[in-house]
Amino acid sequence: MKRKTAIKTALKLAERVKNCSGVIGTPECEYTAFRIKRMWLFGSTAKGCENPNDVDILIDGGECGLIQFANWKNKKSMAGFVKDRKRKSDRTFVKFRLGKTNKGYLRSCGVCTAVSSRLTALRMIKGNSKMVRFHEYEVDGNLAHPRIMLYPRNELNKL
Repeated sequence: MKRKTAIKTALKLAERVKNCSGVIGTPECEYTAFRIKRMWLFGSTAKGCENPNDVDILIDGGECGLIQFANWKNKKSMAGFVKDRKRKSDRTFVKFRLGKTNKGYLRSCGVCTAVSSRLTALRMIKGNSKMVRFHEYEVDGNLAHPRIMLYPRNELNKL
């Protein structure tokens, strides 16, 4: 991969996170959301290598529940949020237990369910981009130097 392509990919990822204000709702995962506090670019792309192997992204974030997501995103109550999801959803998503999806029921209907809201959110951010590697801040935060912040402020545009 060329450096120009890697930078373009990193900017595209930062734009996706900025468009959703860092909160990615994952209704398939028992109506939780994943909140990204900060996101950095690090590794060979940040060091200035002309042909980096991949785009390394360091993410600081965590899962938040239905109440935070419903109040922040739609300004509705939890009951209203679940009611809207039932109305818009397919018949396979009908079984609910107070805002939680019965994953066993979905699997029996042939619907693939995600393992966690973190994985689902990272898949949504990644999209069709290839050669993108996500790293956790708690695990790799001390090793990721130098790094360029992508979210909330984009320092890559200044370079």
